[in-house]
Amino acid sequence: ACSPTLLSSMTSDVPSLRTLLVGGEACPHNLVVRWSKPGRQILNTYGPTEATVTATMGVLTPDSPVTIGAPLPTYSIVILDASLPQLAEPGELGEIGIAGIGLAVGYLNRPDLTEQKFIADFLGLPNNPSRRIYRTGDLGRINDQGEIEYAGRIDTQVKIRGYRIELGEIEAVLLDQPEIAQAAVTTWEIEPGRVELVAYYAPKAGVPAISRADLAQTMKRRLPDYMVPSYLEELPAIPMTVSNKVDLRQLPKPTSVRLSADRAMVAPGNDDE
Repeated sequence: ACSPTLLSSMTSDVPSLRTLLVGGEACPHNLVVRWSKPGRQILNTYGPTEATVTATMGVLTPDSPVTIGAPLPTYSIVILDASLPQLAEPGELGEIGIAGIGLAVGYLNRPDLTEQKFIADFLGLPNNPSRRIYRTGDLGRINDQGEIEYAGRIDTQVKIRGYRIELGEIEAVLLDQPEIAQAAVTTWEIEPGRVELVAYYAPKAGVPAISRADLAQTMKRRLPDYMVPSYLEELPAIPMTVSNKVDLRQLPKPTSVRLSADRAMVAPGNDDE
């Protein structure tokens, strides 16, 4: 069992490995392709500490989109409206809610946070003795196959120049590059009032490095203009926390030259513009 980031940094296969359990963060599809082989099963798990860690599980295959599977027998998963205590429409994106025997009592000495995150079970879900639902802060939807598609953290959505951006989508494009082992995207206030996207990446050992110019072209081809990072920063390795997740606080201030936007400037046509 390991996090996808840790798995992506391993350069050689382990032929004797029969079952691979990933969890703790989103798993890129290219990692599934790389580690899949006959006789090996890759399981994707999901669940926060507040639900005793693992609440859902699914099998990952190279020819299927990555999902976090379905709830384990003692859990229920619901997709909640982002602002109201009600279900999101079927198939719509919303906040993942967890109910079941494994829910925590709450946060120690934080009754305010407990009340905010653990809401009353207004649906009467089974196997839910505490009659509460934990709001995870994660975005997701339930697809037509009944599996949960994880869409990132609500709080990793950023708004830049009026556009709402999911940082995980940019990271996924970086991790799709065969030369890149690890990636992280965040924002920096380059100067007061000017916030920019910054992408950090660590090259994969044993393969020719991708040039910054080629990577910039790929980002511009794969992403809309407003999602292309202004800075591409190569690091020897992405700093990690003790739980093998990206440590955003340890990422250095960008030092590379800003990517040219190549955006056509359109002059305002009236007073409102």
